[in-house]
Amino acid sequence: MTQTSPSSLPAATGGFTRKYAPLLIGAALFLVLNFIVLFFSYQGATAAKVDALAINLAGRQRMLSQRLVKTLLKAQAATDPKGIDEALKEMALSQRLFDTTLQGFDQGALVTGGDGKDVFLKKINYAPARTPLEDAIKLWSPYKDLLAPLLALPAGGGSLPEAALKPAIGYASANNLKILALMNDMTFKLEEDSRRRATTLQTVQLSIFAMIVIDGCFFFYFALVRLRHSDRQEHEASEKIALSNAELAITTEHLSQAKAETDSIFETVRQGIFLIDENYLISEQHSSELHAILGVAQPGGQSLLHLLKQVLPEKQFTMARDYFALLFNADKREKQVVKVNPLAQVEAHFPSPGGGLATKTLQFSFRRVYKGQAVARIFVSVSDVSQQVQLEARLRESEQKKERQLELLLSILHVEPARLAEFLALSERELSRQTTLLREGENGQGETGPRTLEALFRSVHNIKGNAALLQITHFETLAHEMEDQLADLRKRPAITGDDLLPVVVRQAALTADLAEVRELVEKLASIQRGIARPAPLPPTVATEEAPAVPTTDDLANSLQQLATTLAGRHGCDLRFVFDGLDTRTLRGPQRDLVRDVCIQLVRNSIAHGIESSEQRRAAGKPPQATLSIRALSGPAARPGCFSFAFRDDGRGLQFEKIRAKATAAGLLSPGEAAEPARLAGLIFAPGFSTADTTTTDAGRGIGMDIVKRRVVNDSGGEIKIATAPGQFCEFQFHVPV
Repeated sequence: MTQTSPSSLPAATGGFTRKYAPLLIGAALFLVLNFIVLFFSYQGATAAKVDALAINLAGRQRMLSQRLVKTLLKAQAATDPKGIDEALKEMALSQRLFDTTLQGFDQGALVTGGDGKDVFLKKINYAPARTPLEDAIKLWSPYKDLLAPLLALPAGGGSLPEAALKPAIGYASANNLKILALMNDMTFKLEEDSRRRATTLQTVQLSIFAMIVIDGCFFFYFALVRLRHSDRQEHEASEKIALSNAELAITTEHLSQAKAETDSIFETVRQGIFLIDENYLISEQHSSELHAILGVAQPGGQSLLHLLKQVLPEKQFTMARDYFALLFNADKREKQVVKVNPLAQVEAHFPSPGGGLATKTLQFSFRRVYKGQAVARIFVSVSDVSQQVQLEARLRESEQKKERQLELLLSILHVEPARLAEFLALSERELSRQTTLLREGENGQGETGPRTLEALFRSVHNIKGNAALLQITHFETLAHEMEDQLADLRKRPAITGDDLLPVVVRQAALTADLAEVRELVEKLASIQRGIARPAPLPPTVATEEAPAVPTTDDLANSLQQLATTLAGRHGCDLRFVFDGLDTRTLRGPQRDLVRDVCIQLVRNSIAHGIESSEQRRAAGKPPQATLSIRALSGPAARPGCFSFAFRDDGRGLQFEKIRAKATAAGLLSPGEAAEPARLAGLIFAPGFSTADTTTTDAGRGIGMDIVKRRVVNDSGGEIKIATAPGQFCEFQFHVPV
């Protein structure tokens, strides 16, 4: 089946015009000639009306000229004032009508017609009629001047003055017949001009009528010839149509087969395939899969852009709209446009039958369909790759989990099983405590606001310190990041449950990592049990009821490693001394307390107290600092207590710096006097730190707060401080057993 293309329409239109040009010209000429006849008829009628008016008023001028003479004589003969007034009134009317009409003939003006109404009198342009008019004007001008004194007399004035009346009558008698003759001559000339123009108009009308008759004969003759020619063409066209119908039947059969094949493809393909036009309307022919992908029963005829607006985020939709404009811009290279496809893979959110939204991952691809140099259509294919994307995401998660487990495994391989078990148990207890604090904070119960934050800070800092002790960097970093979040919350004037959500998320991540470490430890233990049957290990989880009892007190080695690591980080050289301290006799909670206190003191001494080797040399001290932990005995010990001392030969407590920081923090009033003992006690205040910046090792103001709470508040113990500026600082602890 052939179709007439838009480009063939001008040619067809031009052929039609050439074919029927004579008929069109004849019809147009017929209309023009009829219009001309109507125009001249209208003009003739109008001219006749104007001529009749002029002839009528010219005749009236003859009457008015005689009437003026009559009124003059009547006024002369009148003997009573009333008769004189009536004669003058009639004279004034005749004079005004004659004068205005004469001016109208000369220049064109509004005059009073025969019916007393104003009419426009056209200026006389016909030369033969203007000659008597101009002569009459010359005679009328002095006549008008002689009448003026008489017309200016007041009514009821009695007899007329002879000095005014006699000259007027004399002039009227001498020129009356001349004026009458001139008006007669002008009237005849006007009638002559009217007849002349009427004759010319009739001649033109007769000529046009003749042309109309000739044009009509031509028109009908050509129409008959064209009809006979059309009959022959119709017969030939009928034969061609019969042949075309046969060809069309064959073509239709081929098209039906092609459509059946196309429909089969559209029904089978697992993609949405369709075309869109310049208005982004989806073609009526499209693959059946498009219904399921777009969730629309009848996508054909709908705007793809409108459908995408309902399922895409605003930013993604704006990018898609701009991209569609690029696709239809033939000035942009297709290869470059295809490369920046924002819908190559996009998440779309469709309404779910059960409520809410169902998310699909869709992939769109676009190709231009050209017509000449213009982009006529865009071929679009869309696929639902949600399952594929989900599988890829699961695979990535699995790989990330394996990598994470390997990282965690490598981070704990250097830790002895017993120490690792203690760390896991301590961390799990602290996380449980954090969960309780967070729930109470959200519910407005227990410690809230700053108190809740400080309790969380101490718990997280304890995990961080123990992770640093065992050199498990992964958990040390996680705990430090959690401290950062708590530090941000500490700055806020008021805290709501929603503010704690980031902390809850971070705590959940820390809990998950600890659970993975626990799982790895159990898997390793299972593998070891499968290879050999070793002797029973000590409990891996230390509790108050079943503490894990190490065969040797390895606290010294752990603290030695921690001190060495921190000293290298802070650029100082130190010697670590561990003298007579044995925590194996203590119960689990007490042993944890001593360990936590020692961890915080080691970190605090290296971060605040011990100088660099250069600073020590400048102060006349040995370049290597000494950090010692020793058991107290004799008078220095307390009965019923586990007593030990922690000492470093560093800067000692810097009271002026403590005073300045305490004043800035509001713990002291400006200028307030404070004894050294009080200043020393301020280092245990929650959130107080003399560090200028916050690092992994210092600056939170939590470490010494933990020491005081664990020893004094929780255990009922005692802390003593001895210090000498620039020489040493020593802490003595007495923990009830």
